[in-house]
Amino acid sequence: MASVILTHLGDSVPLYLRDCVHQLRLFNPTTPIYVILDPVHKHTSFFLDLPTTYGVHLRFTDALPPTPQHTEFLRNFRGDTAFRKGFWRHVKERFFYAEEVMRQEALHHVVSMEYDILVYGNLTDLCRKLDGLPQTLRMVMDNDTRGHPGFLYFPTLADATALTLFVAATASLAYEDMQTLHMYGKLFPTQYFPVLTEVRNRTIPHRRSQHGHTTETPFFLSQHSEELGVLFDSAVVGQWVGGIDSRNTGGIKVVNYVNEGALYSIREMPFEWRAEGTPDPRWRPFLDGRPLFTIHVHSKALSSFLSDRSDRPTCDYDVAAVHAGLLPN
Repeated sequence: MASVILTHLGDSVPLYLRDCVHQLRLFNPTTPIYVILDPVHKHTSFFLDLPTTYGVHLRFTDALPPTPQHTEFLRNFRGDTAFRKGFWRHVKERFFYAEEVMRQEALHHVVSMEYDILVYGNLTDLCRKLDGLPQTLRMVMDNDTRGHPGFLYFPTLADATALTLFVAATASLAYEDMQTLHMYGKLFPTQYFPVLTEVRNRTIPHRRSQHGHTTETPFFLSQHSEELGVLFDSAVVGQWVGGIDSRNTGGIKVVNYVNEGALYSIREMPFEWRAEGTPDPRWRPFLDGRPLFTIHVHSKALSSFLSDRSDRPTCDYDVAAVHAGLLPN
């Protein structure tokens, strides 16, 4: 069975994390979900309600024995620790905590995901398909310089350990998490979740992003798209249908945003919502005729895109309310 790990470090309370868990439960009612938190939240009612309502497992960082590479990372990290109360350290340190939970709970087939991701499918079914493919760390990449940490698949503890050893070894270098994942993928066996179908990828053999990124071999955009039968979102779909994080816009609502760094665009292909199933239909997104397994809701307005909405998902959120819940970090 698949397991999910969500990691939230710091003292903020991201209310949209509940929507992430709610959506997970719609398609994965029995999948173990672990939420990693700092001990400051041991008495935070928002988090303490999650096990009762959704059956999640809370794990606090002070109860996770640090690995040697975790200790090495903390000793050598030279990145910015002031921005959003340690954001740039947290986005790398979460890999170590995920590995430590996997070790403590003896987990395999683990999806470590960000909590602004919505999942529109069954993770155990996905893992069954992945079993027939090369078993390595798997991620989304939308150009050949950045790997997305939003939805990572670790088949085994050894795969998580291989990543954390690399992150620790490069802790003193000026690379953020996406660049670090990209470098790991160049040096070690890595597979990629498809963001395009194979046919769509071949229609533009020499792709170029708005920021000038190019690649002669964009295999990572469609790897195993036919075997998996579903597509995944880097942020291209989420930023178009839901907009971007209002902390980056001064609180202004910006939707239909085209990601400048991606080697593909939602404008290349049709996107639609379909209500599937009876007696309680669930909304599912389709991209280029394929089910879209994830959407990265960059705006953090996850509630607007939940599958159990009565009406079709759309960007009907109040940006002022969402923005107020995001500050200060």
